[in-house]
Amino acid sequence: MTTSSSKRVAARGVALVDELVTELLASRRGNAPAPLAAETISGLRAPDGEPIPASLAAWLAFDARELADHGELRWQPFVELVRERFDPETAAIYAELGTLLPGPCLRLPGGAAGCHFLSAGTRDAFGEFPVFAIATDRLPWIGLAYPGFDAYLSRFRKTQDYLDLWKLKTWVPHLEAQARANFRGMRRASYGKLPPVLSEHVDGDAAAAAVMVAMSKAGEDNAVAWHFARIMRGG
Repeated sequence: MTTSSSKRVAARGVALVDELVTELLASRRGNAPAPLAAETISGLRAPDGEPIPASLAAWLAFDARELADHGELRWQPFVELVRERFDPETAAIYAELGTLLPGPCLRLPGGAAGCHFLSAGTRDAFGEFPVFAIATDRLPWIGLAYPGFDAYLSRFRKTQDYLDLWKLKTWVPHLEAQARANFRGMRRASYGKLPPVLSEHVDGDAAAAAVMVAMSKAGEDNAVAWHFARIMRGG
């Protein structure tokens, strides 16, 4: 997606990762990094069979802690990720929302009441998979948090809430492109009807309602999800 110079971020992909690594090394924050060997990184593949995003490879070359398990990346179905991060009941509640996601997921570090994860769908113009977030301290929701792993790392510059990047005009075109390609145009999908946990679509409320109603109809055989879908529809 082409943007005007006034709405273009300074860097994406490996260039952004390099900037962040330089800043972290200069600040001497955190523990010593634990890089992954170059030959190991070159052998890693995403679920689509292609090499992992270049930004992820660049970060692993700097620090593989909390991401690579014995030199491997653990992509898994969304429901399995939620079950391991929380519990089976939470996984069941989130199952129907998870049908909106584009592909297998890779859990990322961070998040006290929730978590971030990559979902392997359609890559954007920078070769990135979208990063989503969930939180369990409110009604269940899934939100598109970052347009790629490179942008996810930018949280090291400033502590951000789950969907804060949507507030920055320079990032909105990148987020919208990923929303349309990988999340049916949604910014956030939720079973809730009231703020602060509303479903949001880049094209407005009517488009969000259409996506959520179609999702709930497709999942009427899931009793837990249907319960929350009824709440969303006011039924």
